[in-house]
Amino acid sequence: MAKKITIEDLVAYIYKEVSPMRSMDIKEALTKNPMLLDDYYRLKEGFDHLPKVKFNPPTSVINNILKYSAESAVELQF
Repeated sequence: MAKKITIEDLVAYIYKEVSPMRSMDIKEALTKNPMLLDDYYRLKEGFDHLPKVKFNPPTSVINNILKYSAESAVELQF
């Protein structure tokens, strides 16, 4: 029996953050459940209206994060 499809599943599906198997489950559920399909269309419409933004932090920020990570790493002793 397939797991129930939730709103969170639909959001992950819209953002393409589900496995191929889960994607197939969601597609099948959308064909069988008109209320779920309505929820999908509402979420998709909202998604389509969001600005398409890509974040590219400056190289200096990335380097600072990596430096901090290296300096604060904990060594495990066995």
